[in-house]
Amino acid sequence: MTHMNPADEAARENARSKTTGQFGTQDHSAPECSLATVDAPAATYTVLKDGAAVSGATGIATMTDALHQAHVIMNTTRYERDKAKPTFEIRTDEAGTTVTVPYGDQGRIVGYHLGDAVAAEELDARGLTLDDLESPRVEPFIDLGPYNEGDLNNVAQWARDADYNVATVYATRDEETGERHVDVSVHENFLWNADTQFPDDEYEDDSDLDPHDDRPAAEQRYDAWLTENEDIVRAVYLEWFNAEIDIPENWGYASVSLRTTVPYERFTESLVFEDIAPLLAKHTNESDPGTFGSPYVMNEVWRRVEARDEERERVAELVSQ
Repeated sequence: MTHMNPADEAARENARSKTTGQFGTQDHSAPECSLATVDAPAATYTVLKDGAAVSGATGIATMTDALHQAHVIMNTTRYERDKAKPTFEIRTDEAGTTVTVPYGDQGRIVGYHLGDAVAAEELDARGLTLDDLESPRVEPFIDLGPYNEGDLNNVAQWARDADYNVATVYATRDEETGERHVDVSVHENFLWNADTQFPDDEYEDDSDLDPHDDRPAAEQRYDAWLTENEDIVRAVYLEWFNAEIDIPENWGYASVSLRTTVPYERFTESLVFEDIAPLLAKHTNESDPGTFGSPYVMNEVWRRVEARDEERERVAELVSQ
């Protein structure tokens, strides 16, 4: 309610009498007031040992600090040989989501939010908690030995289960930069790829074919064409997929090595798979002419080969003049 003194009320009545019609426009001032807002308390974390809160490890502000404290407590706790090791957990608030912290190297929290894998640092940066994640857990770092290199067999199997044509997944480290990489080796039949582009009237003369090669004449022609233009094929695959090509026998049994860089703090099996999955999907879609809406890598190879052939013809004509 707005309180007015008699003089103000008289002025208001005088203004009202001058309006035309019973429902003339009237100006009213809004009461001056505000609603108090109360911020919701921020979520905190507690380290548990065998289900009980550890003294001094409650009210932790971030998941990153909670993980660190859990491992410090775990690694400084004395164990009795004849008894089982205690179980360590991290809980959100008083009764929120709880995850078990495994023994061994300090790991990272892994969960899924809107389909994306989220690590501890990302959890904190995005203002999320364990309660926001689907199937959260603490996943230890991958143990790759003193050289930080080795096969990631579980990741490779997950990729195969997802219908990717993966042979191996290998972790390596660049000695000069210190960067850690994951190389994904994928089987690829370039002869089939060439068949989608190869003109039927190319290499009609069979006289140059190897009589000791049991393969059909068409495959031999495709192999010869790919070898002749190998530099272009390699350049396109490097540009499109950051990939190297290995040809152990012929182009029908080639191996394409896709490389991605993985930061050390994300080097766990689930998060490595999260990092390589987009690259695998890109290669699968763009090396298949039947994928709707995706560019086809061999179209680019063929375009560059034709451009080079035209340039060679143009130069040959100039020389012959």
